[in-house]
Amino acid sequence: MRAAIPAKTAAPAENTLAFLKQHADEVGGEARLLPTEGKLLGALNGDGAPLTYAYLDQVRKQIGQAMHKASGPFADSESGMLKKLYGTLSQDQQAVAEAAGAGDLYKAASASVAVRKGLEDDMKSLFGKKLTDSLVGPLSSSVRALPSGDASKLIRLLSAVPQEMRQEVAASGLASAFRTAGTRGPIGFGQFEKWYDGLLRNKQAHAALMSNLPPAARKQVSDLYRVSQGISAATKERITTGRIQAVQEQFKAADTLAGKLYDAAKRGGVGVAVGTVATPILGPGVGAALASALTKGARPAADRAVDALIASPEFLRAAKAAGTPAQPAAVRSFAYSKPFTLFVRAVGAPRELSNRERWVLQAIEARNTQEQTPIGR
Repeated sequence: MRAAIPAKTAAPAENTLAFLKQHADEVGGEARLLPTEGKLLGALNGDGAPLTYAYLDQVRKQIGQAMHKASGPFADSESGMLKKLYGTLSQDQQAVAEAAGAGDLYKAASASVAVRKGLEDDMKSLFGKKLTDSLVGPLSSSVRALPSGDASKLIRLLSAVPQEMRQEVAASGLASAFRTAGTRGPIGFGQFEKWYDGLLRNKQAHAALMSNLPPAARKQVSDLYRVSQGISAATKERITTGRIQAVQEQFKAADTLAGKLYDAAKRGGVGVAVGTVATPILGPGVGAALASALTKGARPAADRAVDALIASPEFLRAAKAAGTPAQPAAVRSFAYSKPFTLFVRAVGAPRELSNRERWVLQAIEARNTQEQTPIGR
């Protein structure tokens, strides 16, 4: 391809230009395009240097990077937009190749890339399955086996995976473990805390897993553990006063509130992004947060707002205060906190959240009736 089409070959990109102009019109003008999309439209309109085949190829690869790795200048673009741009740029490159007499060569090159991506996806799937085996033993048994897992197998597996694929493989393996646990009941804060405690006891396995998770996933998983620890500490304090039932009730309040928040996001059309490596089988609450943490591909800003809210100190205080005299004040503080305000804006300020304090109280008091199963049982 490089020999057949010189890098500086003129490339008008008519398909992509027409699509961006139409999209700008639909959203109310070019000013409402995302910065990278507006910059691309300007370039295709002839702003700056002349368009070349090398430029189209570079932009198409950047969009592919955003689609598959959620990185690069187009990482904040919506997934449907990315797919459409990738398609129109490919059409424009095909047109340049046809004009240069290399149309069949371009088709062959595109087909070979598709084969390569398919092989990479197969590798991720295969290594992901073996990774979960090395972490927790057969998934049908228990993730409680993780503390006694053979970390050397995990390290050896990840060493065999290309560097650029390890984060996706690690996230896929972790999601598989939680999917299996979720088939037997929703995963709650209490179950998650016990699982992570086990992971911490095996320092080598913990380091091997966490160092290979994407940074955002690593932070979210750690944040969920911190929140789980805080709720657990509060329940243990209640036990010392003779209120054994407080354990179940307090965890249920936190699980239910978290589940309601993710439900509200989903109804607002901005729930966990399509293409996550996790599945809805993880259940509400922590399950939804884990699904979001292990998302594959670009994530909308609204998803990040929900995650940040669950990890906020205000959420923890509200969960810890559930069923105590401190509940009204904690709920009020949570409902009007900055993270909650950002969440409300991100989900489109639905009518149901017009009275935030009442909504939170109702969510806390709506106890989750589903029995939760310890991870791995």
